[in-house]
Amino acid sequence: MTAQPTVSGRCSLLLLAWALLAGLWALDGVEALMQPWCSVIDTALVGWNISSNRTATHKLCHLACLDTPGCQSANYWYRKKVCELNSVSHLNVSGRHLVEKAGSVYTFTQQESGCNLQSSADSCLENKPKAPCPADDMQDPKWRLVFKGVAGTGVRLHDMWTSMNWTSSYEASGHRRNNSLYQAWRNGQLNVRRVKLSLSNSAGVRAELIFNGTGSDIKSWFTQTRLISSPWDDLKSAELTGHEGSGRIFSIDGDVREQNLQRRFFINNHYGGCEGDKGWLVVTESDATANCPWETETAAHPYSIILYSTTNHTVLWNDVRSNATAVGRADSLTIHIMLSDPGACTYD
Repeated sequence: MTAQPTVSGRCSLLLLAWALLAGLWALDGVEALMQPWCSVIDTALVGWNISSNRTATHKLCHLACLDTPGCQSANYWYRKKVCELNSVSHLNVSGRHLVEKAGSVYTFTQQESGCNLQSSADSCLENKPKAPCPADDMQDPKWRLVFKGVAGTGVRLHDMWTSMNWTSSYEASGHRRNNSLYQAWRNGQLNVRRVKLSLSNSAGVRAELIFNGTGSDIKSWFTQTRLISSPWDDLKSAELTGHEGSGRIFSIDGDVREQNLQRRFFINNHYGGCEGDKGWLVVTESDATANCPWETETAAHPYSIILYSTTNHTVLWNDVRSNATAVGRADSLTIHIMLSDPGACTYD
């Protein structure tokens, strides 16, 4: 029999309650031969969720994982009867991803080590685990990756960030979204302290902005008044009114006044005609050819296009056409959050 879940009050008791189950289960009158499998009560693996569905029992959640390609473990929320499938288990990611979560039963298929809860990848850098920590996780346990958008895939980053729905096909192009964190933040269930937006290319992180996330939602954190730090010395003192017509904009939604205009994650200082437009950051997401040449997609650079100032001040966007080094092209944009108590085991 499976031990009944109980709520553990402290992280130090994380692994005290667990059960080994093995043998034959009957499903709708058909005997199903199962591998031995292990469960850890009041525990969850965070950051690797690939899907979430309702199942009536913990057993059915485990079966759903076995039947789903790419699933290596599952979190079953027994009060809500929600089954979260994970693309990895604790055996091949950093141990910091396995946390105490009251109300969750973490399940993984027994391997050669048996029900061993010691991760083989305690250090992503030193041990080189089977599933290395992604570079955009920054090796910092305080920062949790919520979103990664990749440039040039023909998918709009703004839509992926603001839409309730997430399509797994996005991940084939390198896009990622932690839906557990995203939905909790969107629903006001997270105490977010800081938000970090990073721009990266093959050489690594090229620009990083830190925001005050207290009381924020998935859009409201991205404002000039919440900005704590950035690479640009003139940004905090700039008078950005937020009115699109003035060109002084600091907004995730950006400027979409015209039908073909798609300037998102937009931090802009001035509109001076196509050759005089200048700012700090823009994600252009329109396939229209009637826009300014600096934001128009090409065969070499399809949308989404992520442009940013590589200097410590505002730049002319049109300079990107002459390959001027002042305007950089990022390969990806990531959003991380830090919770109000980064040392806490729970955030629900």
